[in-house]
Amino acid sequence: MEGWEHLTTAPDQTIGEMLKAMLEEAGVVAMLEPEDAVSFLGVSAIPVRLMVPAEQAAVARQLLEEFEATEPAWQDEDEPPAGDD
Repeated sequence: MEGWEHLTTAPDQTIGEMLKAMLEEAGVVAMLEPEDAVSFLGVSAIPVRLMVPAEQAAVARQLLEEFEATEPAWQDEDEPPAGDD
């Protein structure tokens, strides 16, 4: 896609939508692009690329880095939270 840059690949549509909303709240235009196929039956479980306009890519990367630094890491629901022994 001309004029757009790949920012990151989300593991599924749900996380992609969350990252897209975070960027849009900060004023960055963003869109999701499916990796392999589009699901017509609901939310897709396949990876999706998060795309931003080239002129907003630097700001988007900074926002993503800040988000990843402040959000707790995703963990398996069966694992107890860190520090709970």
